[in-house]
Amino acid sequence: MLRRKTLSDYAKLTGVPVPKPLPKFDIDIDTVKPRPYRPFRWEYHPHALSELEPEWWIELDSAYRTKIARRKKLCSEHGKLITNEPTGSPEALRECTKMVIQYDFFIVQEDPLSGLYRLTAAVGCSAIGWNISQKIGKPLYEIHGPVPDYKEKMAFFSKVPCDKPIQQGAWGLEVGEPLFLFLRFDWQTLREPYILKLLLKVLREGKKSIIEYKGSWHTEHKVIPVLEEWAREQEEKGWVPSQWKERTLDEHPFYPGWKDLYPIHD
Repeated sequence: MLRRKTLSDYAKLTGVPVPKPLPKFDIDIDTVKPRPYRPFRWEYHPHALSELEPEWWIELDSAYRTKIARRKKLCSEHGKLITNEPTGSPEALRECTKMVIQYDFFIVQEDPLSGLYRLTAAVGCSAIGWNISQKIGKPLYEIHGPVPDYKEKMAFFSKVPCDKPIQQGAWGLEVGEPLFLFLRFDWQTLREPYILKLLLKVLREGKKSIIEYKGSWHTEHKVIPVLEEWAREQEEKGWVPSQWKERTLDEHPFYPGWKDLYPIHD
């Protein structure tokens, strides 16, 4: 008798619940806006780690069709600079790197011989200043070697249990497209209450090695004066109290009042 091989139950194996559609959603993929993710905090946290919400692991918005079209074009033009896996990678890894979603995926697995975690498969269309072919097959310490404080944080990652997934919120100030960057940082973001003063605080007083690593020096001479001007405007109009001291917002990674403008939330 032939027995059909079935896939393992991911939720049972890991303890991470399968994402479920949020109730009362009747959205138009061509018009729905993404939630206004603003990962600025103070005190500044270089690695910006937080608990992952499975329901929001994959988020669709009005840029979906455009992003997918561009990803297909980039893959056809650049091949292994975009998507790559070492020879002999399991089919599951290959499938993951070719899913029709607008996000980049980087799969890291433990090497049974060395115990090191290596990048075993990836698709990356929005990398800034590097490409997949430079990182594939390498252990994490080589991939993240230039990142300040990375070595000190490694112990944390080794202790994260499977049933408590985490996410990282990174940000940067870019001009143009240094490689395959396609994410857009809308200027409207810098008119939202409290976000301006928070970003100013991070740029001025964040840990020097981290700010230098982000490479924002080439934009700060333009960005900081504008942030100062708009922060004053917010105080003058009463959007932000003049005595407010920079701190991580209670609504982090969003901002007060965001739900009134973005109907997509639980």
